Amino acid sequence: MELRLIVQAMQSDSTVPIVVLDGKKWQLTTLSSTSVSEATAKYICISYLWGSGRSLNPFDSINTISDRTIEALEVVMMATRGHEVDGYWVDAICIPQSGTQRQATLESMGYIYAHATEVVVTLSQPVYSVMKNMEMTGPLDEDVLQLLEQDEWIASVWTYQELVNSRPSFVSFDRSMAGLIVEASDFFHGLAFYLELYRRKHKVTSFQVQKLFPRLSAFEDSMLVWRCNAPLNISALQVMSNMDRRVYRAGEPQNYFYAMMGAITTVSTWGAGGATVAEVSDRFMRMCERKNDYSFIYASTVREDRVGRRWRPAPGPMKSILAWHSYGDSASGYYDTAGFWLCEMLTHEISESVGVSGKEIIVQRFQLSGRAFDSDEALAGLVYETLVSIDFTGSPEYVTVVDGFVFPQTSLPRDSKLTILVSGNVVWPFGAPGLVIATQADDLPVYVPCAFIGDKTRRASSSVLIDAWARAE
Repeated sequence: MELRLIVQAMQSDSTVPIVVLDGKKWQLTTLSSTSVSEATAKYICISYLWGSGRSLNPFDSINTISDRTIEALEVVMMATRGHEVDGYWVDAICIPQSGTQRQATLESMGYIYAHATEVVVTLSQPVYSVMKNMEMTGPLDEDVLQLLEQDEWIASVWTYQELVNSRPSFVSFDRSMAGLIVEASDFFHGLAFYLELYRRKHKVTSFQVQKLFPRLSAFEDSMLVWRCNAPLNISALQVMSNMDRRVYRAGEPQNYFYAMMGAITTVSTWGAGGATVAEVSDRFMRMCERKNDYSFIYASTVREDRVGRRWRPAPGPMKSILAWHSYGDSASGYYDTAGFWLCEMLTHEISESVGVSGKEIIVQRFQLSGRAFDSDEALAGLVYETLVSIDFTGSPEYVTVVDGFVFPQTSLPRDSKLTILVSGNVVWPFGAPGLVIATQADDLPVYVPCAFIGDKTRRASSSVLIDAWARAE
C-alpha cells in the first residue's frame, strides 16, 4: 500500500494542484516523495458520510468525489488547528482511483486508521447536537434513539473498523461549531445509558431492543470492542455478526469485506488478486486463516464443493449464522497428516429431551419465565421465534441434545449419521455457533452451520477432526 496524505504545499509546482483550505495551501502527495516515513507520519483521518451528490476533485481536476468531502476536510482542519500533524487523510481524495494500489488501500484501512494520530468524525448537525447534549441523566427522549438509528454514518460498514481501530472524536458539519469537539467516551457512555433506560421503561429484552434498533445495537456492540481497546482480539464471527446489521453503498458489495479486513488486521497489503466479491471474500477468509481464526466457518453461507474444503464457506456474499455479539478472540484450527482439525470443540449427542441445566439456561437467557410451555417442542418454538426476530434464517427443524437445542442453517440430510460440534472458544451468552457433519455410507460429508442454544459449560472441549481429506494450501 502507498500512503497518500494531504499536506501543506511547501513550494510552487505547476504540475501539482494546489488547493486553499482554511486559509492555507494544500496538496496531495505520497509519503515516499517526502522526508516523512510511513512509520513515523502523524496524520488525522477524517470519517464522514458521502451522500449522493458529486463534485470535481480539486486535487486532481479529473475525477469526481462526494460533494461533502471538501467541506468535511475543511471543518476538521478548522477543528484541529494547532495540532502537530504532517497531514490529513480522507478516503475520496487519498485512495487511488484504480489499479492494484486502490485495492491495496481498501484492504489496508485497518492499518490506516490504527496508525493515525487522530480520527475525527464529522456528523450532521442534528446528530452532533444529540451527541453533544446526551447526558447520563433522565428522562429518556425516545426521539433521540430513532434519530441515531436512522443515521447513515452509524449504520455504515466502514464505521465499525474505524471505531475498533481508533479513539475517535466528533465534530459538526456546521462550520460555526467546528471548534467544539465531543469525545467518543462521552457519547458512548450517554448512548449506553439511553439504551438501558429504554429497556427498563418498556420492560423489553435485549433481543427485542435489537429487533427495534438493529443499527444502534450493532453500534453498541462496537462500543464494547472500543472500550477493550483490543481490535485484534476479536473473532471473524464477531466482526461478521456486527456487519450483518450495517449497510454499504449500493453497487459496492466488496466494501462489506474490505471493512471486515480493516477490523481484523492492521497490516497493510499490496492488493494482489482480483476484486470480485468472490475473490475479495476468499482473501478475507485467508487473512483469518493466517491469524489462525476459523470462526468464519460459522457463516450461514453454502459450503465449497471441493474435496478437502467442503467445510469452508464458498467465496461470495457471506453472513454470520446469527447476528449477535459473540465473545472469544478466535476459533483456532490446524492441519496435520490426518486432515483439518478445529480446536476447543464440544461434541453433543442426540437426546430425547433437554436436561434440567439446559432448560434453566434457555429460560434465563431468553427471559421466558413468564411464558407458558409444556414440552421441549413448545420451548424450542419460543426460542426459534426469538432467533428469527434477530434475523436468523436457519431451519426450524431443530435437533435436541441433553444441553439444549441445535438449529441448523438448512434441513439436515435424512438417514444420516450426525456429528454435532459446538464451539467452545467463540460463544454467545445463551449458547454458541456450531457445525453439524452429516455422513451417509460412502458419500462425502455434508457440513451445515448451526446455532446451539443451551448450557455450554457442562462439557469438556477437545480438538476434533473435521475433514480427513483436507490439506493445507
